[in-house]
Amino acid sequence: MVAARCEMTGFDNGPTNAVVVGTPHAPLWEVGRLAELIEGRRVKGEMPFSIQMNRFVLEGAREKGWIDTLTRTGVTPVADTCLYWRPVAHGLNGRVMTNSGKYAYYAPGELPVETAIASLRECVESAVRSEVWRDPDLVLEA
Repeated sequence: MVAARCEMTGFDNGPTNAVVVGTPHAPLWEVGRLAELIEGRRVKGEMPFSIQMNRFVLEGAREKGWIDTLTRTGVTPVADTCLYWRPVAHGLNGRVMTNSGKYAYYAPGELPVETAIASLRECVESAVRSEVWRDPDLVLEA
């Protein structure tokens, strides 16, 4: 895990332009965790922050009120597609934080992006601050 994170992370500090989580598709529990982490907060400025999920998870998350929480805080739910596919990856360029090894692997080959792998909490904090935030409690040892 640590070696993969190091190999697939192109930046570890400074500004970030976007956040994409949930690739290939977030399970219901991850959508709920994201809603919990960002509740009462807001993505800074116009930074794109998307969570990918399938349509069934989207419906379940909507029923639980999590989709309202996400959209109110600046997170865009995306169903049934991947945001490294150029036709749907609007506004994704520059430095993108992600909690997904799959996204970190494919996105730089498809889009004008550099990626950094992070925990879900690190992704949320980075989006709220508009700069890379690393969790001091997350110890990575090779």
